[in-house]
Amino acid sequence: LGTPLAGGLTGAQRDVSQEFKSHLLSALAHEVRSPLSSVLSCCTLLLDLALEEEARRLVTVIGKCGAQLERNVTSVLDCAKLDEGRLELEQLPFSIHHLVLECVSIVWNLATSKGVALKVVSSDSDVLVVGDPSRLSQVIMNLLTNAIKFTAQGSVVVRVLFAPANPIGQRGSAVRLEVQDTGLGLSQSEQERLFAPFRQASAQTSRSYGGTGLGLYISRKLVEAMGGHIGIDKETTILGQGSTFFVDLPVQRASQEIGDVPPLPEN
Repeated sequence: LGTPLAGGLTGAQRDVSQEFKSHLLSALAHEVRSPLSSVLSCCTLLLDLALEEEARRLVTVIGKCGAQLERNVTSVLDCAKLDEGRLELEQLPFSIHHLVLECVSIVWNLATSKGVALKVVSSDSDVLVVGDPSRLSQVIMNLLTNAIKFTAQGSVVVRVLFAPANPIGQRGSAVRLEVQDTGLGLSQSEQERLFAPFRQASAQTSRSYGGTGLGLYISRKLVEAMGGHIGIDKETTILGQGSTFFVDLPVQRASQEIGDVPPLPEN
């Protein structure tokens, strides 16, 4: 049956246990999502009515909490899919530079409301690549929202850096995405456990900032499914001074033309 492992389980037993856990998480998430969608729909309908101020405030709170719960359920479902190897990646032409700008525009108001400056630096804004823009956007959004969440003042910089790599087909290359912030930073021990499921930098972080602890784990699994690597730049990640997360991806360049790059909002 396999070699006994820690906790008295053999390798085969641990695989069965992991498969059961993934199925259980997926089933529970689906059972929660259906009634939750109904609750959120009811909130939307209620807000269209002529409610008193206090009633409107309470319905708005319910809606916001429900939306957060829906995001958590989606994270659990993604986690189960990734653990079971059921995730299918699309192969579409897209601009990584455009994708980053779209992600930045989504979190722009969140950053500016905290007085945090957002900046995008790209080595080649005209490059079109083939891959899954939706899943890569999920990774970028996770890194961006984390950077803004843990940065009280200063800036968040996103870099898109293309470099030669081992060829993939005739137009192979590599891209590095970096998200650098001037926030809380991370200690060495915190860095080592960040990409595990349901884990955050510390218990204090969980209490102060919330979250499921699944975002970076899901990002790691997605990046690995794309053949890449996600990590922390240890030289520029210092406790109390800020953090730099990076994603290295092998990409195949597409030959299509792209449109004009949309501008960032003004501060």
